Amino acid sequence: MLDVVKALTLAFDGHRFPRHAHEHWSIAVIDGGGGSFRCSGAGHRFASGSVTVLHPAEAHDGAPGPGGIRYRSLAVPEAVIKDALGTSGTPSFVNRVFQDDAAYALLGRAHRALTGNPPDLWSDGVVVDALDHLFGAHASGGRGRASGGHASVVAAVSRYVDERLDSPITLADLAAHLEISPVVLLRRFRAEAGMAPYEYVVSRRVDVARGLLARGVPIADVAVHAGFADQSHLTRHFKRVVGITPGDYLRRPAVSRSFKTG
Repeated sequence: MLDVVKALTLAFDGHRFPRHAHEHWSIAVIDGGGGSFRCSGAGHRFASGSVTVLHPAEAHDGAPGPGGIRYRSLAVPEAVIKDALGTSGTPSFVNRVFQDDAAYALLGRAHRALTGNPPDLWSDGVVVDALDHLFGAHASGGRGRASGGHASVVAAVSRYVDERLDSPITLADLAAHLEISPVVLLRRFRAEAGMAPYEYVVSRRVDVARGLLARGVPIADVAVHAGFADQSHLTRHFKRVVGITPGDYLRRPAVSRSFKTG
């Protein structure tokens, strides 16, 4: 689902943009400089630290200020907004420029997730969180959501994850399995478990890795069977959760004893 969201980092100095439009939602965080643009009959100015939004196919022009402009942008298809946020219609923004520190930080984090990682459960969650905040705080219309019932989300996710632990798992996969939107899944899972689905999946994989290590499975094979991308991926998360590396864990007396009795 979110693999169709495009992330770019751009900088311009002195270039005036003629009137044009973008196919998708165009969302930008302004990292430096400033400028102005005009759309829907109104002019808008933006500066470093602000967030800008343009509707799909919305005609606009623009120009950087005297100091140029540096910004990061997300091109988000309308179908992604509807699928990820569970919207029932087309949201609309009255304003196009926002001074919202939380939106700036969340969208910047989403941009980093999209440019630095392949699509996965963590990056999906980061992007959905950013879009949910932006559209929830500043858009009007199209925000109806299906509740998806009241069964335990954590229990359903746990069963799903345990059946597919050695395979990649995305937020879209989990949401489709539970027949709810990704943003509803995130909210309900956090309310029940006190953590994001990504955090739960990582902790579950680390638990499985500990069990495999105790049985004497080589670290490289543990990474594969526990669903990590590779040994370094396993080591990074294992150390963060357990406090030591898998190699150090193997050398602990309690684990060595399990080799002798297994």
